[in-house]
Formats: sequence, C-alpha cells, structure tokens
Amino acid sequence: MSKKVAVWVTVRVEASLGAGEIFDFLGEFFNTGRDTLPDGRVVNDVADQILSVVARWLLPESGFQAYVEWARGDFGADFRDFFIEPDHSRAYTFGFQKVLGAAGGDYLLRGEHTTLGRSATAQARASPTFYVHNFAEGGYTHKGQLLGAAIGPGGQSQYLGIDRYTNTGRWGVFIQRVRFNDDYYFANFTTRSTHDAEITLGASVLRFAGDLDIGGSLEVSRRLNWNFVLENDVTNVKLGLRVGWRGG
Repeated sequence: MSKKVAVWVTVRVEASLGAGEIFDFLGEFFNTGRDTLPDGRVVNDVADQILSVVARWLLPESGFQAYVEWARGDFGADFRDFFIEPDHSRAYTFGFQKVLGAAGGDYLLRGEHTTLGRSATAQARASPTFYVHNFAEGGYTHKGQLLGAAIGPGGQSQYLGIDRYTNTGRWGVFIQRVRFNDDYYFANFTTRSTHDAEITLGASVLRFAGDLDIGGSLEVSRRLNWNFVLENDVTNVKLGLRVGWRGG
C-alpha cells in the first residue's frame, strides 16, 4: 500500500511573484481572520487553498488496485470547525482496476466515480464551487481549458470500461454517465428535474504495424436537458483517428 499527501495553494498575482510568495504552500492550514483588499472588499482569504489526500492499494498477485482521492476546496476556520464539518467544500474520487487473464491476452476492467458538487453544508454556510474562488470566478483554466476533472465544476460522473491487450494491440469499450454543474442546478431550480446529464458509449482499437501504432475510436453521447432546458436533448458522435511512430 502506498499513500501520498499533497497540498496546493494558488496565489493571485497582481504584478510579479515575490520571493516570499513562492513558499505560500507552506502557509497556514486554518484561517480564522478576514482580510480587507485595497478596493475595500472584505474577504476571508486572499489565497486559495486546496487540500488533497490520495491513497492507493495495490495487490500485485491478484492484479487488483483501488484508489481514492479526497479533497477540500476551502480553508477551515480552526480544528473545531474542521472536526465538526470535514465535508465542507469537499470533493472525492474513488476507483479500481482489475486484470483478468485470458488466452492470448489480458483484460483490464476499470471503474471510477467522481463527485465535485457542494455538500449539504452549503445550506448553512458559504461554500465555493470546486475550482472556483473569489479571485477566479470563471474557474481555473489554462488558456480557456479547464484544470482538474474534465466533468467541470460541480459535476459528478461514473465510468466503467474494459480493455483487452494482446501482442498485436488493444481494443476496448466503455460507458460513462456525467451530470453537469449540480451547484448551479440546486441554486437555481426548485421544480421539475432539468438536470443537464449525459451518457456516452464508446469503443476504441489500437493495432501495432511495425513501427506504427494505428488506432481509432467512436463515441456516441446522448445529452439530456442540455443547458438545463427541459427535454432539450441532443446526440453527439465523436470519431477519432490516431497514428503514432515508435521508430528510433
């Protein structure tokens, strides 16, 4: 069994990064104060802190592994606050992989669940959407591309897939369900369910041809209540082609 603990702190930089700010990731674990910005706004923190704890269990003899990541996207005021509501601003992922033997190749079965939506503590206290902060209201991105889980802020997903590996390549199939931005939905809708949700069926294949890897993929998605509009359902088809060269 192996364990890893990681802590990230993101600092808003107005001009240049000072030497002291480089080590902000070693800063306080709790935050009991409030800060006044130059423009007069009062905020609880001028830096964003995300705590992430990752654990993985490996059983090599049986070809099985399981993993879990639990994260928290907001400061705790103190240990008392953290003890009473450890689920405040939490997010989590857990999953598994299992190797299944077969003549001429091996199968790999994979499954994963992710939840990024607000916990029940949001009913009684301010709770930021994961990947969003007072200083990053549009969310954390790199040139417009989301950082973190691809399902985006407030989402949840389940994934199950199986791949077969042989000496000549690989093929696989999967099914995935995603429900987008629960935080927005529960803050704005109180009547009939208009969750924006999607289910995807996909298949892929990869073949070795000398020094070339040639592959393709097909995904068919059915999205329900797109943009939270009731019965605004759409179907998307995604085709992919991959050619890689392994020559020296």
